[in-house]
Amino acid sequence: KTTIICSHYPFASWDGMNKGNIHLHGHCHLDERQAVHQNCRAMDVGMDGHNLMPISLDYVKLALNNNPIGTLMLPIDHHIIDYINKEI
Repeated sequence: KTTIICSHYPFASWDGMNKGNIHLHGHCHLDERQAVHQNCRAMDVGMDGHNLMPISLDYVKLALNNNPIGTLMLPIDHHIIDYINKEI
């Protein structure tokens, strides 16, 4: 089971991103070649970037299928640092 987090704006982090949850957003007006984020399972699904046509969930799953499960897209993920500090 995969949860899909939807928002008008793109997020740097979302609930369950490290478990494979998908984030779909608009706002950026990215075309099909740029719509899929490279280091996580997120995608700009705005219609203006997809020839003014809605895209199917099957298309989204296929586009994101090989993307890695992401972690926080900031220079330092405090969740990882907290985990490492607990192990010391």
